[in-house]
Amino acid sequence: MSGKRLSWALLLIVSASWAAAPQAHTPAASVAEAPDSEAPELSTTSVDADLESRWYTAEEVRAGAAIYGLNCAVCHGDKAQGNFGSGYSEGAPASVPPPLDGSGHSAHHSLAAMLDAIDAGAGPAMPAFGKLLSNQEKRSVVAYFQSLWPADVYKRWQEGPGQPTSGDSDQDHSDHQHDGNT
Repeated sequence: MSGKRLSWALLLIVSASWAAAPQAHTPAASVAEAPDSEAPELSTTSVDADLESRWYTAEEVRAGAAIYGLNCAVCHGDKAQGNFGSGYSEGAPASVPPPLDGSGHSAHHSLAAMLDAIDAGAGPAMPAFGKLLSNQEKRSVVAYFQSLWPADVYKRWQEGPGQPTSGDSDQDHSDHQHDGNT
């Protein structure tokens, strides 16, 4: 192999390795503590007409979009689509941030389990946000990405693991188990 071809081959291998490696992310903090220039503008047009049937308010979705943009979008994608490159696979390794837009496994978890994953982190790559975000901020993040779920996914979640109660808002979620793949 000529020197030029070898250089290109090495460049491609290094580039592919870097792109595939999980990137460490340091949580930015709550929206109140973050500089205005850090928060990307995320769409909240997903606050849909059937909001009455969901547990959250439009205000929680708007607040959650800002918090998600600062802390979650870097790994889970700007539309909560996950970071899989060619698409989501149910058996993807825990180090690959899954989609939170209703196309993946997140709708199989209760609200408490999702909040626990935010509190304690998940798998080898997701940091813990328990000491950085208030319970209300964590609930707002979940409200934001659940607002992206299609109505049928949300309805199945409500009928299955969902069923949040108003008493959950100030609950410590550290006693809930999580499998690392929210």
